[in-house]
Amino acid sequence: MLMNKRGQGLSIQAIILIILAVLVLVVVIIGFTVGWSKVLPFIKPANNINELKDKCNIACSTDSKYDYCTLNREVRIEDDAGISGLNDEDEKSCSQLSGIGELGIQKCPGLCDVPKPQCSDGADNDGDELIDLDDLDCDDANDDNESTEELEEEPAE
Repeated sequence: MLMNKRGQGLSIQAIILIILAVLVLVVVIIGFTVGWSKVLPFIKPANNINELKDKCNIACSTDSKYDYCTLNREVRIEDDAGISGLNDEDEKSCSQLSGIGELGIQKCPGLCDVPKPQCSDGADNDGDELIDLDDLDCDDANDDNESTEELEEEPAE
């Protein structure tokens, strides 16, 4: 008689949910008893420098000007890291981060360079054989027009 009866069992989904609930409960209990400052480094690393280094090196090697020069990336470092010019949760571009030697992010020469104004670029931009500040049309080194701009006067009526 007992051989033909099936016992009631839990479905596999229910067993998996119970196991997950127990794991979450254990993590919460450990977090509150030991302290979250000791548990969080296992869940979320306190330092993302290696990840940033990889992303910046990829942006440099693919000549991705936006990713390397403009995109600000969140920097997470340990409080006692002692890296000058950098605080925890700073947001800086790869170009800015490459100037901090301790991080090991490679510089990407030429990618973020802004072109110099015509009056300080070392070239004769208007073909009058005068270069930069020797050209009378240059007001100063920041002037971006080496050529003479002549205004045509309209005849008076």
